[in-house]
Amino acid sequence: PAWVEAEVAAFTNSYLADGEWMPEVRKELTGRSLKPGEFSFELNGDGLNHALAATNDGAGRVVFKPIKYTEQDVGKTYYYTVEEIQGNLGGVTYDKHVLKIKVEVKDFENGELDLRVTYDGSTTFTNRYNASGAYAPVATKVAVDFTLEAGQFEFELVDPLGNVLRTAKNTALGGVQFAPLEFGLDDIGKTFVYTIREVEGTLEKIIYDDTEYTLTLTVSDQGDGTLLVQRKAGEAPAIFTNLLEIVGGEEDEIPDDGEKTPATGQQISVYTYLAAAMLVLAVVSAILALKPRKKDTTA
Repeated sequence: PAWVEAEVAAFTNSYLADGEWMPEVRKELTGRSLKPGEFSFELNGDGLNHALAATNDGAGRVVFKPIKYTEQDVGKTYYYTVEEIQGNLGGVTYDKHVLKIKVEVKDFENGELDLRVTYDGSTTFTNRYNASGAYAPVATKVAVDFTLEAGQFEFELVDPLGNVLRTAKNTALGGVQFAPLEFGLDDIGKTFVYTIREVEGTLEKIIYDDTEYTLTLTVSDQGDGTLLVQRKAGEAPAIFTNLLEIVGGEEDEIPDDGEKTPATGQQISVYTYLAAAMLVLAVVSAILALKPRKKDTTA
């Protein structure tokens, strides 16, 4: 047979290789428990059409969507950055460091790509939570039978050990304001007990109030950087009442014979009372003497 001239048949093989890298960082929060989705992160870098976003889970893991590579990326190096998005959570200080990442793409020549990842910086983003609160104890001063003046009376706030923590004086209107008590993270969930009392002074003719009032405070976290400090329900308000002592006369004098002489304005002896009684009896007798008597009659 005649030979037919034809082109040599060519067999072409193709090699495919791929791989993917799933970026992951960690979130830590000090000062309180971490909540899922509280913090957001952004990854930018070579070959990305847009930034990748991710949030933390309850355990602190932050996982981005995987980035895919093919055999066309073999021999290339890609650079990325991961940053925390600065939010506005109350009491939180955000981590501002930038994590730099280098990914080198190599080939295992078995259809899988060798992705060599190098980190420049910490893969853990640490945020700090801080909260504070305060409570300003108050009292009221009431003056009876005298005019109250500013600063006349002094008061103390005392702890269970007897230590004086704060002092304050009254205003002319009777208000008493102590300097605030400050509380922090270590005080959350605790109860504090104090005593408010009046300091006995040296004002003449003033009867001081020795009542002591209990002040019980509890501290709880609002979660926004503020602590709620509350007084125990039902505790009596601290109201101190001062009286003006009523004096009837001069000070008593003790004579040499040891008998006490009544003060001026009070010298009414027993003889005075006896004389008055005798006068009343004499008047009654005179009336009876003037009254006519009935004559005796016989049946």
